[in-house]
Amino acid sequence: MPNHSIAENKRILRKKIRSIRVENAPEKSQLLSAALYDHLSSRPDFQTIALYSAMQGEPDITTLLALLPYRTFVFPRICEEEMHFYVVNSLHDDLEKGRWDILEPKSTCAMIDSKKIDLFLCPGMGFTKSGQRLGKGRGYYDRYFHHHSHQAPCYGVTFSEMIFAELPHDQHDVTMQMVFDA
Repeated sequence: MPNHSIAENKRILRKKIRSIRVENAPEKSQLLSAALYDHLSSRPDFQTIALYSAMQGEPDITTLLALLPYRTFVFPRICEEEMHFYVVNSLHDDLEKGRWDILEPKSTCAMIDSKKIDLFLCPGMGFTKSGQRLGKGRGYYDRYFHHHSHQAPCYGVTFSEMIFAELPHDQHDVTMQMVFDA
């Protein structure tokens, strides 16, 4: 990358990433769901799992709710510039369009304490195999992890087109323990 600031390099890379088109995204999302199901099936200690509602360019792995009905899934909701997680039992009944037209838990869903979350499955614009993550630039996940003393493992979930050899990385950027891609 040219010798810009880290923030400028991130901005340039985000713009470039937005132009990448993922072929067969629904099929790749299914492959990711299957790989995560296999992994999570061997990890009974991950009972409460933070998931996300996919935006364009992100894998949709919400089929995990049906594949793992005995687990508790929580989704993020943005409230006054802070992200909190809420229990979602039904994609149809418990989610509504929120900020930026992203499906978020309804206000009637129960908020969960961060200490009760066993695993975070995190979206991102880009990842490295070593776990560096490039978010969309608002810092919600990084702030959430830094404000909560208990931090469960974080797994990045992405399409193979969004895996890079290196990414601009700030000291405050949270590193994923694993990255699943398809």
